[in-house]
Amino acid sequence: MVLWSLFIDLLGSMVTGLSSLENLSLFHYMALAPAQDVVPSTLAITVGVAVVLGVVAAALFHRRDIQTG
Repeated sequence: MVLWSLFIDLLGSMVTGLSSLENLSLFHYMALAPAQDVVPSTLAITVGVAVVLGVVAAALFHRRDIQTG
């Protein structure tokens, strides 16, 4: 997700015809701290999505068929 956001943000900023793609990047919505004020709702949504994705990843990893020791 981070690589996708970075790629889309760079592509959208370098190619003028593709500037609307910047809306698909996470970096488009994040504040450039400390130069800009942090928006609490954006921060909460980003952290919430990260926690949910982390829980899903841990559950999927636990289901893998790996034998220990």
